[in-house]
Amino acid sequence: MIAVGECVDWQKALATACEKIAPLWPLDQSIAVNPWWKMRERPFQEVAAELAVLADIRCLPPQSLFRDQWLKRIQSEHLRTAACEAGSNWQAPELLSALDTPLKTAPTFQTLSALLDSTANVHAFSWREEVSYQIGQFCALYRQNPKIFNGLSPYQAWMAVLQKDRDLVIQMGCPELKDLVGKLPTHAEELFAQMVAQLSNEAAFSHFAQALLFDMPGWAGHFAYQDLQANFKGELSQSIQSFLAIRMAWEWLLLQLSSTPKFSGVDTIYLGQFAKIPFWIAAERALQEPFWIWQRALELATVSPLHTQFRQPLNGSTRKAELQAVFCIDVRSEPARRALEQQYSGIQTLGFAGFFGLPIALTCQGKTQPQLPGLLPADLEVPLVPESPNWQGVISKAFETPLTAFPAVETLGLKKWVDLAKNTLFPRHEHLAIASQPGQKLDLYRAGKPLNAEEKAVLLQPILRNMAIEKNLAETVLLVGHASSTQNNPQAAGLDCGACGGQSGEVNVRILAQCLNDAEVRGFLQRLGTRIPDDTRFVPALHLTSLNQLKPLADVPDQVSTWLTGANQTLAESQGPERRPNPISWSNLQPEWGLAGNQALILAPRSRTRHLDLQGAVFLHDYVDADDPHGKLLESLMLAPMVVTNWINLQYFASVVAPQKWGSGNKLLHNVVDGNWGVFEGQGGDLRGGLAHQSLVDAGELRHIPVRLSVYIQADPEVIAEIIRRQPVLAELVTNQWLFIYCLGSPNQPIQRLSPKGWIPSM
Repeated sequence: MIAVGECVDWQKALATACEKIAPLWPLDQSIAVNPWWKMRERPFQEVAAELAVLADIRCLPPQSLFRDQWLKRIQSEHLRTAACEAGSNWQAPELLSALDTPLKTAPTFQTLSALLDSTANVHAFSWREEVSYQIGQFCALYRQNPKIFNGLSPYQAWMAVLQKDRDLVIQMGCPELKDLVGKLPTHAEELFAQMVAQLSNEAAFSHFAQALLFDMPGWAGHFAYQDLQANFKGELSQSIQSFLAIRMAWEWLLLQLSSTPKFSGVDTIYLGQFAKIPFWIAAERALQEPFWIWQRALELATVSPLHTQFRQPLNGSTRKAELQAVFCIDVRSEPARRALEQQYSGIQTLGFAGFFGLPIALTCQGKTQPQLPGLLPADLEVPLVPESPNWQGVISKAFETPLTAFPAVETLGLKKWVDLAKNTLFPRHEHLAIASQPGQKLDLYRAGKPLNAEEKAVLLQPILRNMAIEKNLAETVLLVGHASSTQNNPQAAGLDCGACGGQSGEVNVRILAQCLNDAEVRGFLQRLGTRIPDDTRFVPALHLTSLNQLKPLADVPDQVSTWLTGANQTLAESQGPERRPNPISWSNLQPEWGLAGNQALILAPRSRTRHLDLQGAVFLHDYVDADDPHGKLLESLMLAPMVVTNWINLQYFASVVAPQKWGSGNKLLHNVVDGNWGVFEGQGGDLRGGLAHQSLVDAGELRHIPVRLSVYIQADPEVIAEIIRRQPVLAELVTNQWLFIYCLGSPNQPIQRLSPKGWIPSM
């Protein structure tokens, strides 16, 4: 042990640990989050070994998945290439043997609650479950009613609650606990200093803090989100450190308890772990090595059919577009784009970021709803006039509020039964967004003042240019956002548009179309060098993903209507027997598969992929390198859409490989915390982020095979490499193998992959 404060810079160690936690957005703004985002500066393999030891989190699929994919998808050449990429001498027989050998893992760090549970002493309840439950219940109370704590920090508020908890001592059969609670350090800083004094160095304390945060990553992510929002406002917040103090205080309490004769020796075992952690991590890294080769072989095998398709000759059609449709890059858009294009060779579809470049937030009665990617602050507001209150809305709210739900059932139970029967027999197929009333005009405001036509033109010109249609506009241009239509689903926002902050894209496409159709705005656009033909009309539309149907939000010409009808028929037929009955029914646990199966992002002209069937597994963003000689647009695409797709891809990956930490469990057991902060699986404990079991598994079969994102870019390879060199975030993602970069040439040229040695031909 060391003296308090000696040698250890605990503030730095705490900051290092807290910086590793990715934010978790609330349910009503749910966006996909890469849970490893804050650790991207290190190789994925290193992070995986560390998490396995510190928090018993496995970041690789089980051996059974690799065995199942062997010779079905993974072939010998994929294994050889993967081993070669890793610079490894592992051969196929050894790798196959590793799959059939019982999994070996290094020892894992044990929190005191876990160690006490493993002793021979019998107590009424599990310490580990009780600690998780007690913290979860307190955090829910604190988030729901912060005013009752009179400005106390989360740590101080938790202490006040714990000191009044009479049941805990009885429940755990531990009378000593009452006196120990009274001796807790008053301030978080004092607690941290006391715990530092028990450890040997800064690295040990950082490992300790990290292990505690990943013990409850849901609530840790929630408080990281609070800090992020405060930073957006220019405020200083350390909510996550206060949460860490609560979790660490339980270690402090149990450390005092474990030093008593009742638990003799447990404290020595506990403290003895810290010196061993670096050796355990190194051992785990070695044990995981063959399985990372299998993981890379699986990824190579997954994209192999895509490489085969890329070798097909291009479609030589150059017909002028009579209809253009701009879709979100969401993988669910790819089949819809293909179905629409098949109607007529004069139909052109394009992929663009789903918020359509508008940095907006919808405001209504003092509430703000972001309509843009989660890491971007909204620069503009779109005020919405609320609908007049009605009894139906009041009654609906009554059933959603915990304090009024049971009285509402008693008073209006018969009416609720009728509503349930009606929704079961006649489910509503329209999107139930709060977005806007169809006839209401929307407008853009900045700092409370409406934008004038010139300001709108300045905003819209780069949007048109980046869509790659600025100089070649058709008579009708559909702006197609997307929306899911689920009911009785607290995670519904996760099926809407991640680029729109977990909302429907309706507001974005409606206001963009409205502005682009404005004659005065067009006049200013022409002065800026962008002319929109007089006969061009922009029409907002939605891709209803639950139904997989395209729906215009304004009148369209008869011919366009015919094409849309044909596309919808094609989409309906393509779903075949997999189409679930009543996909938007309140009782359906699997209304749609969302972005399951995502595996690649393509930044290229649509002509490079129009003739391909990409099976709804690929994000498509249009990019024409000839129009971007200096790579400025490509750089923005790699920093924005590419990062967003990395988040989506690794959220699905994590939810499959570590569902106990980064999945949300069984949807049947979900209980919503304070309206929108998250869900418990059951009565309490950690907030559950990520995807539910029902979003990933169908009749026992995985709907999402966990592979890292492969990014294909049609551009000069040296331009791509230079962008990565000068952007640290991109360099970290590529160098540390959080994703893979490929360069597309013409169909008769080999696809190249960016490796540590530069560009090399891909298999």
